[in-house]
Amino acid sequence: MELFELYLSPIDETRFTAIVSQSTASGDGGDTPSALPEGGQRRITLIKTLEFSQFSTNNFQDDSELDWMAAENIITADRNAFHPDYLAQIGHILYKALFPPGSPVENLLGQAIANVVGRKSGFESQIQRVENR
Repeated sequence: MELFELYLSPIDETRFTAIVSQSTASGDGGDTPSALPEGGQRRITLIKTLEFSQFSTNNFQDDSELDWMAAENIITADRNAFHPDYLAQIGHILYKALFPPGSPVENLLGQAIANVVGRKSGFESQIQRVENR
């Protein structure tokens, strides 16, 4: 079983450092500075989206919020419904925040997954938040 452990260490309210603390992948801990989408402004948007099973513009009244949701394919272009793949889109947004493309953290994750595929073993990931020291 491959354990991939990622720690998130806050820098401020919207930025954090992602640190791989345990993995069979080779390389350093992959300390990678990262940030929430749109400087953290979309954190609440993502949380609200996950709370509702049906889309209603009453729940998202800010035009910039709706613009961002449409651009990210969370809602349909006509802004009348959640996009059929909106949960996958949210997953991609969060993945990019945790594992920025080309970053050491993403590279270590890719190596860990390749190790599992090669050995045909299981994979477990853990994400933990570390308080500021």
